[in-house]
Amino acid sequence: MKSQFQNKEELEALLQRLSVEEIARESRVTPKTVYFSMRRLGIPTPKLRAPAHLGSRREKHWHWKDGRTRNKDGYVILHMPEHPEADVNGYVLEHRLVMEKILGRRLKPWDKVHHVNGIKWDNRPENLQAVANPHLGEVTCPRCGYEFMIH
Repeated sequence: MKSQFQNKEELEALLQRLSVEEIARESRVTPKTVYFSMRRLGIPTPKLRAPAHLGSRREKHWHWKDGRTRNKDGYVILHMPEHPEADVNGYVLEHRLVMEKILGRRLKPWDKVHHVNGIKWDNRPENLQAVANPHLGEVTCPRCGYEFMIH
C-alpha cells in the first residue's frame, strides 16, 4: 500500500492549519499513520501522552493510595520516582527509607535492613535494624531467632 503523504512541504502546510487528528480524519487514516508519515519525512513529532496508568493520572485513579502498596514479596513500597534507588516503576522499599531517616544518611546497596519481629510490612523505627556486612554468612537475629544470609 502506498503512503498517503509523500510530500514533506504539503504535510507541513497541513500541520500549520490543522491538528494531527484533524488531518487523519480528513484523510481517512488513523493519527498513528500521520505520525508515521511525519517521522518518515523528517518532520518533528510532538511528544505523545503517557499511558493512562502512568504520570499525573495515577493519582486520580480510584485505587490510588498515596503511592503506598506492597510488592510480591510482602514489603511495603512507596512511589518515589525521583529517588535514586527507585525501581523502573518508580517504587522504593519503605523500610530502607525509614532506616535512611534513622541513620541520617543514604544506605549503601550492600546495607541490609532487618525486621526484628519478622513482619515485613511493620516498618516502625523500633522494629528495624540496620545490618552492615561486618562478616559474611548466616546470621541469627538475637531477638527473634530469624536466620538470614549476608552476602
